[in-house]
Amino acid sequence: MIYYNPDDFFRLLTRLQGSAFRGHGPKRAVIMALVATAITLGNHHYSLLKTQTKTSLAFIDTLTVFNVFIGLMISFRLNSAFNQWRAGVVAIASVAEAARGIVASTAAMLDFCVAGEDKLHFMSEMRRLVCLYVSIIVQDARGHVQDDLQPFIACNLLRDSEADEMRRCGVIVQREKETTAFSTVAQANPHKLRATIVEVWIRRVIQAGGRRGWFAPPQAASLNGNVTTLVSLYTTVYNIANIPIPFNYAHFLTLMMVLYLTLYTLVIVQSSGLYTPLWVFLWGFVLFSCDDLAREIECPFGLDTNDIDLEARIARMEEELDVILRSLHFHEAYVRPHLGSIRDDITEISSTQSISVCIDSKYSHSAHSSPKDKVLPPSNEIPMSAAPLLRMMLESASMPDDETAQVASMADETIPISQTSTMNYGSSTKSGHPMWL
Repeated sequence: MIYYNPDDFFRLLTRLQGSAFRGHGPKRAVIMALVATAITLGNHHYSLLKTQTKTSLAFIDTLTVFNVFIGLMISFRLNSAFNQWRAGVVAIASVAEAARGIVASTAAMLDFCVAGEDKLHFMSEMRRLVCLYVSIIVQDARGHVQDDLQPFIACNLLRDSEADEMRRCGVIVQREKETTAFSTVAQANPHKLRATIVEVWIRRVIQAGGRRGWFAPPQAASLNGNVTTLVSLYTTVYNIANIPIPFNYAHFLTLMMVLYLTLYTLVIVQSSGLYTPLWVFLWGFVLFSCDDLAREIECPFGLDTNDIDLEARIARMEEELDVILRSLHFHEAYVRPHLGSIRDDITEISSTQSISVCIDSKYSHSAHSSPKDKVLPPSNEIPMSAAPLLRMMLESASMPDDETAQVASMADETIPISQTSTMNYGSSTKSGHPMWL
């Protein structure tokens, strides 16, 4: 996405990158200019037009009606495309808000005074599954179709057992290079099936917390409502990204522009002479550029210069979820019964100074230092689980194998959350790893 200053008139006027005049519009205008050149040369040498078109009421009135009709169609086309672009921007922002709302609402409903480490692990799983769902949304929006689930595993979004479950459920389909006309939508785009199974996992996580008494039934119903909101937003993004305008509408609009430029050529050729191709090129340049502009912005999730910067928005969402998890780790350490001395020190510091919400290894030395040295600097040393590398999923579709292996090695070097014992709830895989499903 290009950010600009609307007050900088000359820079806005002279910048060509991302402008409406660098698409297919000029090429199509050249084609119509060549057609106008052929008509002009034929009329100049052989007098093809026996009727005085510049004074004929039939030609002039028809051209006038065409002017109004084409103007209305192009205006409606641009307006509808801009509304869809804005709807895409709002939908992506709403996806980030819904994801943050699910994690933040779940965290606010948990009491970390009891089984705090278990609940931290629970929140880590909730964040991971929400990030996995969002990654499926953004990949579907970008048009990345990945049969292999290894990029999800390398980015700490999916576990091996969950990937095996997806394969057994038929989400991963080995397709031929040339798909037939009888291929299903699921084979053409498996993202919807993946999102469906991840939605079930998220709802199972909420159910697991309710079984342990961490959520009251109204709270669980509220969280499920937030999940439903995220699912409906995915449907909105899917419709914008994958459903184009009807073919007959696009065909009719293109045909009308070609007929208009042809009629325009016939009307002005007798009066403009050899300058006719130039005028046809200018009008065709404007019309086809408007249509090309509308086609570009009606799907705002691609890689064009004016499309939504999904990487930056996903990075901000990751930072928001990380802040929530860090706050929970701080809160759990504060309310843990055997850390009462630390709680007293934090209370003493907070009464005199503003402290950071982060706890790191330097805190253990604060009790033996002077009051001036008790300010806790911001740090990233909170022991948290391996953060999902969600922003890298947009690049993993075109990532070479060696870089994918490098991402996997980076994920293995991260420090796990807390060394807790095996949970007594939730199902377990054959390998013995606890799952919140």
